[in-house]
Amino acid sequence: MLKKINALACLLCLVLLGTAYYIQYNLHIEPCSLCLMQRLFFFLLTIVFFIALCHRYQHMMAQRVYGMLIILFSGLGLAASLRQVWLQYVSTGEPADCGASLSYMLTHFPLRDTLMSIFNGSGDCADIVMRIGGFSMAQWSTFFFILFFIAGLYFIMKRNT
Repeated sequence: MLKKINALACLLCLVLLGTAYYIQYNLHIEPCSLCLMQRLFFFLLTIVFFIALCHRYQHMMAQRVYGMLIILFSGLGLAASLRQVWLQYVSTGEPADCGASLSYMLTHFPLRDTLMSIFNGSGDCADIVMRIGGFSMAQWSTFFFILFFIAGLYFIMKRNT
């Protein structure tokens, strides 16, 4: 059962990342800093699910370590996506100052300041530029991070049979 979950979750993460890159490069919609942060966590989840899929673990300890990593990355991604959803729905409608780009901040500012700036959000993080099925992309990310968080809990609680 865990192999099927790993395979499905890995494939789902790849589809989500592929969709994000398609939207960026084919539809020419640039991601905000919170979107890039969410992509990072989807990428890290892809790696964890892929390694867990390939690993022939015999002990519950390995299963629990994968579960903890999944919970960690999905929890951090969930925080980023919830922050973006919050920014989208408390937005005053006034154009905000977008500030420096993520690449500029990473190059010129300390990591702590860059992370604080990302989680404070910028004007472009509050914009809903595209809806899929009536939901913003941040709302979809929230849904999938919750789904992966639940999968991580399952990894930790499931007994090896």
